[in-house]
Amino acid sequence: MENQRLFNRIFVPQGAEFAAVQRGLRDVPAIDRPEVVAIPAGLTPADQFFGAYKSAQGQHEDQPEGDPSELVDTAKPLLLGLCGSVSPELTIGTAIAYRSIRRQTQPDEDYRLTPPEALLNLAELHDTPVDALNVDLAVCTVEEKQAIARDFRGFSRDFKIAVIDMESVALLRRFPQAAIVRVVSDDLAGNIPNLSRAFDDRGTLQPLALAAAFARQPIAAARLIRGSLLALDRLTIVTRAIVRS
Repeated sequence: MENQRLFNRIFVPQGAEFAAVQRGLRDVPAIDRPEVVAIPAGLTPADQFFGAYKSAQGQHEDQPEGDPSELVDTAKPLLLGLCGSVSPELTIGTAIAYRSIRRQTQPDEDYRLTPPEALLNLAELHDTPVDALNVDLAVCTVEEKQAIARDFRGFSRDFKIAVIDMESVALLRRFPQAAIVRVVSDDLAGNIPNLSRAFDDRGTLQPLALAAAFARQPIAAARLIRGSLLALDRLTIVTRAIVRS
């Protein structure tokens, strides 16, 4: 019989984030290792992915076949990855769990999450779950982040935006019971390069476009590289802690 896991399935953006999560699972026995699924970057590509998603068993999870006790997960899916901070309190390398998320362009589309206690008790995570915003486009300057925080400050009494990302709403449309943990890779300390053209319509990173963006803004590029490396290392540590909890 399979060991009881906190999460049976982990979704993570493809590329460096996926590789960081895999490193966190390297020493985990196969029987304790959850399925890890790479997803495309960005809301629209992720939406398309989850609309067609089938589990490793080759079936659509909304339409189980056979014995339900064998095919239906008893644990929640988990989304792992990186995020941007719009809060001075959350700096690069901080790992946080989400308590809610809204979509920037449709703020009435909001999701309330209930992370498991075992997750919230991990020493590797920030002590308080946070509110997040799903943005449709990459947010690359401090001014843009401050404007977003200001615009949503009075939206709801119980919503205080702390971080932003680009895929979480797509996951929750498909798996509303999911949990989300992300690590801050860029914060309010400085700008990062404009990455709006670095991904294609399928949510795949384009190396030449990324290199061009770095060449146009070398100081911002150095900041992004440093922040990403620190955050990816932290993501590996957090992954290992979650799977062993």
